[in-house]
Amino acid sequence: MRTFIEMGERLRAFRERRRMTQEQLSAATGASQRVISNWELGQRAPSVGSALAVKEALRMTWREFVEVFGFEMDDKGQKPRPINRTRSWKL
Repeated sequence: MRTFIEMGERLRAFRERRRMTQEQLSAATGASQRVISNWELGQRAPSVGSALAVKEALRMTWREFVEVFGFEMDDKGQKPRPINRTRSWKL
């Protein structure tokens, strides 16, 4: 199962591969640098909307998005939802 800490580690690694700072990601997503730090430390998980903003800012493919955040599309293929979660995510 994917934990918030694992998600945070994957997010940080992906952000660093894209050579983007937390400040730059903050500016691109509208989330504060503190919030991004909390995501990367596994203290909080982003909402679906915030995760999608990160996807766009970091130019993630859907496969990369799923690998980092553990989301899948719902049965109708219309809304992303978290998978393999150990705690509830805000939807």
